[in-house]
Amino acid sequence: MPDISVIIPVYNAEKYLETCIESILHSSYTNFELILVDDGSKDHSGAICDRNALTDKRVKVYHKVNGGVGVARNIGLENATGEWIAFVDSDDWITSDYLENLMSHTENVVDLVVSFPEVFLKSDSYRIDRYLGCRINADNFGQMFASNDFQEHTSPWGKLFRASVVKEHHIRFDEHMSFGEDTVFLYTFLLYVGNIIVSDKIGYCYRGEIEGTLSKRINPIDVEYVNYVKIHKTVDILIRSRHITNDEALAKLKQLVATYIWRTLNSLYHSGVGREKRMQTIHSLDMSVLACKRSTCLKDTIILFMLRYRLFRMYDLIRCAMSRNNRRNESIRNQSENFNRQENTYEASA
Repeated sequence: MPDISVIIPVYNAEKYLETCIESILHSSYTNFELILVDDGSKDHSGAICDRNALTDKRVKVYHKVNGGVGVARNIGLENATGEWIAFVDSDDWITSDYLENLMSHTENVVDLVVSFPEVFLKSDSYRIDRYLGCRINADNFGQMFASNDFQEHTSPWGKLFRASVVKEHHIRFDEHMSFGEDTVFLYTFLLYVGNIIVSDKIGYCYRGEIEGTLSKRINPIDVEYVNYVKIHKTVDILIRSRHITNDEALAKLKQLVATYIWRTLNSLYHSGVGREKRMQTIHSLDMSVLACKRSTCLKDTIILFMLRYRLFRMYDLIRCAMSRNNRRNESIRNQSENFNRQENTYEASA
């Protein structure tokens, strides 16, 4: 039986996939299985997966119709046989000693090992190495957030999960969420863990600034609202179940919920929702979490003031005016671009 099941959800990743797979297959730690779940890729990703399965018996491939990253990861979990579970995204890669470093901590009776990444941008890279080498248990659980900014490291990658905890409590990714399902998975897992180790080694290489990132995408309001409700509920359960009382930790967890409130509000004014539904939705949001949010400009200061003091009608009027102005500017910009294209076409034909 393999010690680690490494799960990679794959969708149209042919540009980076070979690098990702090779980095894992060349790991210094060799007792693992690599589970590749092809989520209905339209490029050559599926063929790349199959080719690697033919040359290395540790590779297992599952093909499915496109259903989203949560569904793909769940298929990986259903078929994992390792004692530990690690996730890697198909556009990232790991250093040769990454798995070995994670496994070196499992001798200390832990359920979760956390490793912060090195982030690679188009022209630069930086290491997230501010808070490394600590041990977390029930007595200091709040330190995960107060000292380690764990609310910002919610992706499943960069972690080693004890598989028995996942299986015993049937922890899965929420397949109905389009964004934030990784946070719900991780925080649900945290309800059942004993000891956690934050590794002092960095070996996960995260590729930043990939086009089409979900964090910047605005979904329809019903989708964003469901995401907010589930994140809010999950965070609330975590705070109560793990008895988190540290003020700094509580503030950072509220900041996480505030992010989803902000996404919901932005969706309200991008989706053409009627006034009655806008007001109903705004009234249902927990604005108390915005007390921790800091504004960086006068516009944000005014908006936060209105939301904190529940001046929702005034807020709605201002946001509607801003949306109309944005649509008008976008229309002007599109007309300008169309005119420039027509001019270029005329000049080329002349």
